[in-house]
Amino acid sequence: FNFLNDEKELEIPFEWNDTKQLKLWNFNLHYFDWARKFLEDSIENKEWNEKAIRLDFILDDWINKNLLGKGNGWSSYTTSLRARNWVWLFRCSPQLINQKRLDSLWHHIIWINYNLELHIGGNHLIENLTSLIICCCQFEGRLSNRIYKKSLKLLEAELKYQILEDGGHEERSASYHLLMLDRLIEVGCILRLTNRETPDWLLSNIYKMFKWAKNIRIGKENFPRFNDSPYDGCPNINIITDFAYCFLNNQLSNLKGLRSLLLENENILENNYSPQITNYKAPFIDLPSTGWTIIRPNKNWEFTFKCGKSCPDKLPGHAHSDLLSFDLFLDGQPIISETGTSIYGKSEIRKIERSLISHNTIQFAECKLNRKKIKWIEPIEIWGDFRAARKASIIKRDAGIKNNNIFWVLGSHDGFNIIKACHERYIELFINEKEDLIINCIDKVNCEKDTLWRQFYHLGPNIRSSLFKEFYKSELNDKEYQFHTKETWYSKKFGERINRKSLFSTGKLNVGN
Repeated sequence: FNFLNDEKELEIPFEWNDTKQLKLWNFNLHYFDWARKFLEDSIENKEWNEKAIRLDFILDDWINKNLLGKGNGWSSYTTSLRARNWVWLFRCSPQLINQKRLDSLWHHIIWINYNLELHIGGNHLIENLTSLIICCCQFEGRLSNRIYKKSLKLLEAELKYQILEDGGHEERSASYHLLMLDRLIEVGCILRLTNRETPDWLLSNIYKMFKWAKNIRIGKENFPRFNDSPYDGCPNINIITDFAYCFLNNQLSNLKGLRSLLLENENILENNYSPQITNYKAPFIDLPSTGWTIIRPNKNWEFTFKCGKSCPDKLPGHAHSDLLSFDLFLDGQPIISETGTSIYGKSEIRKIERSLISHNTIQFAECKLNRKKIKWIEPIEIWGDFRAARKASIIKRDAGIKNNNIFWVLGSHDGFNIIKACHERYIELFINEKEDLIINCIDKVNCEKDTLWRQFYHLGPNIRSSLFKEFYKSELNDKEYQFHTKETWYSKKFGERINRKSLFSTGKLNVGN
């Protein structure tokens, strides 16, 4: 098994709750997502692979070792993922079905129904509800039907709340958005395959989320990494958008595996959204509810900027302190890029990756005599592994195009009010006559006290810092101004940290503008 870039060999019978492993690694074992991968390979090759044959032993081993409500396996989130994966296994391979396993699946449904993650909400609650809907479609009876109707009603209410006006998901994470879109399409497919009505609210939300996903794609298969958004935290963005397109257009697809099977049906939608799918990328995309702006000054360069609400007030678990930060890509590869997310467990690395120091913006601190105890202010006050306290509010937010070829963004927030300072950032981009990309980044600061500052520009892997040094200058005439490079890391997957260079500058501002 390879979870979080950490490969381990397990012998049957498994130790399902091994305290020597990271908790998230154990969770991945309980999800049975790995079993779905076995299934995907088997569908594509039209025969069970050698690993999948062991599922007979593993399913029973899980049931025998994980008593109802005990251990990591009965977290509501974990149970939701596993229950859905068991449905796919049993539907595609009926020889795996026996009464003991069906009884266990029914226990999963009852457990989730009475342990909905209402206190968390967000993607966790969507996972609970979509799993209940899919699983209840597999059982007959009054209780199953009652749970199904209740879950469908709750899902409608949650989507009305969680899906933003611009089509993004409220947690402002591209990877979680794609996961939720995938889940909703699976629900739509199951409703069709079991001859149930497909509600218009489900179709309209899938359509909105599909358009958002198409707009934010970077390069051929990447996306902005604001907040927790590792590239391996969700299926490939192209697979999800193709899945959505085929579902909405009621078409068969060239997709492989389970998604292709889910799309094979003869039911015709009454409400056919018929979205057009194209590889064209709009040069200017502004997503005000999500708080992101994406600029493509030509077919090679892509620029992403964040100025907006970082997370839902009650759900800060995946938020980063990344307001007014930007990333820059050339042909889909990072040139200037934030650190990313490599770990979820409580650790110093997790703290660093969520803090402002890992993003491409400026940080301030009150200037005190004792410089050894500098308290740098976080606009999003992150703490613990999935917590945040004080969260900055946006003061200004705007973006546009002038003179037909100059793209610009503007933003400011109140995150530094605590030290009587205000930061406003204006960035403009354009392609000059030599086909070079020109970026002007102007940071305006108003401070009522002497204030320390530090600025970060994190380079993509293999980008030489020497390319930037000759262009990187201060116009402050600041005697205390310092510029240096540091060895940091870049992460696009869990468990992965790639060495790269980061540019750091520090200095002091006197009272004034």
